[in-house]
Amino acid sequence: MRNVAVITWANVNRIRRDNLQVTIRHFKPSDLRAVMQIEAAAFPVDGYPESQFRDLHKEHPDGFVVAQLIEEVVGYAIGYMTDGKAEIDSIAVDLRYWNLGIGETLVKHQIAQFRRQGAAKCTLEVRTSNVRAIKFYEYLGFRIVRTAENYYADKGDAYVLEMEISPRKLPQEAANSLSPPLSKRTTMS
Repeated sequence: MRNVAVITWANVNRIRRDNLQVTIRHFKPSDLRAVMQIEAAAFPVDGYPESQFRDLHKEHPDGFVVAQLIEEVVGYAIGYMTDGKAEIDSIAVDLRYWNLGIGETLVKHQIAQFRRQGAAKCTLEVRTSNVRAIKFYEYLGFRIVRTAENYYADKGDAYVLEMEISPRKLPQEAANSLSPPLSKRTTMS
């Protein structure tokens, strides 16, 4: 009797995810068009305008990174330190590349950067109705600490999530700053 492999979408995604070569690098102004397309698809209600991305890049050039797959920008993250506190301001992945670990890679990169800068905690906000994102962040170790009422322009509420950052638990994938491509990613976004 022969062994027959059953091909499922889960297996296909696992194979794709395991062989993915994603590079995390600093944002360049020439990336803005791709970032705006990702932003519009990910945040149709309250996406940032182009001017806000320009301002964030000017204010936090080291904290604005993109995920690049081959030559295509497929995600971005913006994080920074303010008064010793780490904040992930915004993160999004092109919908076509969800579930390949790109979002996880971006978050782990930001956490590693914050850890190197001496942060003890990292916070972020997420719309209370965005169950997928909440589960993703909880999977990564964030926990809900409070609700910010009327946080968004449309009066939507946000959860404030927080993660303790321990210097002993540096994510290996993000440990090497921005240089070599990152591979072998797992799970969400």
